[in-house]
Amino acid sequence: MIVESPGAHFDAAAIYDGKLYANNQHDDNVSVFDLAAETELDPIVDDAFSFPHGVDVSPNGILAVTNYGTSTVVLRDLP
Repeated sequence: MIVESPGAHFDAAAIYDGKLYANNQHDDNVSVFDLAAETELDPIVDDAFSFPHGVDVSPNGILAVTNYGTSTVVLRDLP
């Protein structure tokens, strides 16, 4: 599967529950892709994202995003 997202800047990705989560520094969000349907879903937007650089998901569904712009880590529960 290759999914194009024009204008996006991805550095890292994590897979959880059939979805791929990829940091998008260009848009300060986390892009979400449905692996089975091979489609891009609505991104995860958070005002705390600032040049998101790394992304991972814990086994219990907590998204961790490191931010290059603010030297912070944002934690969010996934739906």
